[in-house]
Amino acid sequence: MRHNLLLILFVLPLSGCIGLFYPSIAKDYSRTLQMYEAGGSYAKVIRDCADGREEVAAFARRCPDGSRCRQKENPGDLNEFTSGYDYLEASSYFKLGELQKAYDLAARPENEYRKPMRNLLASIHLARGESEKAAREYIYLLLLGDQEGAAQLLPPLEASLDRQALNHRTPHLLNLRAARFARNNDTQRALRDYGDSISADPLQMQAYIERARIYAAGGMPGKALSELNTAIAIVRGKKPYSDARMDDLLVPIMYFDRGRLRLEMSNSDGAMADFATAARLSKDPRQVARVNYEIGQIYENMDKLDLAIAAYKQAADEPGFGDPWYRMAVCYAQKSMPKESKEALVALARIDREKSDALAQSLKELNLLE
Repeated sequence: MRHNLLLILFVLPLSGCIGLFYPSIAKDYSRTLQMYEAGGSYAKVIRDCADGREEVAAFARRCPDGSRCRQKENPGDLNEFTSGYDYLEASSYFKLGELQKAYDLAARPENEYRKPMRNLLASIHLARGESEKAAREYIYLLLLGDQEGAAQLLPPLEASLDRQALNHRTPHLLNLRAARFARNNDTQRALRDYGDSISADPLQMQAYIERARIYAAGGMPGKALSELNTAIAIVRGKKPYSDARMDDLLVPIMYFDRGRLRLEMSNSDGAMADFATAARLSKDPRQVARVNYEIGQIYENMDKLDLAIAAYKQAADEPGFGDPWYRMAVCYAQKSMPKESKEALVALARIDREKSDALAQSLKELNLLE
């Protein structure tokens, strides 16, 4: 009996490393997610989220990266499970009407760039009647590339515009209303609202960017350039943590927009410098890909095809971005490299078969492709 007890005591501490105490982290998370989506007991979801996070943390302690037990269990990205539990718990508190608890979880610094949490924060602000803060989250979601989440928020946000007076305390709502005027081609009222927004918050950048775009679209590149120069020169000073993070996303956009504008004004050197700065500062892979694509076009227009191809290759690292493959096929064809041109066409076909076929036909007609 004593021998059996010693055997149990010896085996138990090790058994977690071979998965016996962790039947499947992924399955446990999936069950919690299904319960939440089914509208089940949100109180139980909250309890399961706490248990799930502890399970993930315990597994990480017992089976660190690279260990045999981690490879055997192979649950996936542990951070994704932890952030998933955070979202389900915060959202469950929201469903139960416990808005402060939901907010405290969603507003943690580690959730700053997590799109579902930003969307949830916007919903919390709307439920509290804090439309200005919800408008900020809407703009932030657009910057993070969550078009779908932002689109869901827009109707209730725009409804709030008609229920209140906008003033110096509502710069984000002023930006939101200005964007609606701009969509309706009412540029004068859009410019007025953007001006009021800048007066309300002189350190912001969003209104300057949007006003520059209106001027550029209206054939006033000088005014557009002045707006962007002013925004880039802004000393951000001391700002709340979250607003500083928002600026981190806006600054590369300003340099990118100024690069495009300088390119249209035949200032290739200035455009190249701005694109390089945008790529260096950007935390968004899609934006970096777009910058590299623009750089490739500059080199291609200068007939520096090797440099253009190198830039297009960097841009093509972004999945689903077909334009660089298109230009690479053209550049290789111009360099009399049909094999490489065909390879670029094949890559383009995986993204856009119709465009690939049309380009292949054009290149053949120009005797640039066999």
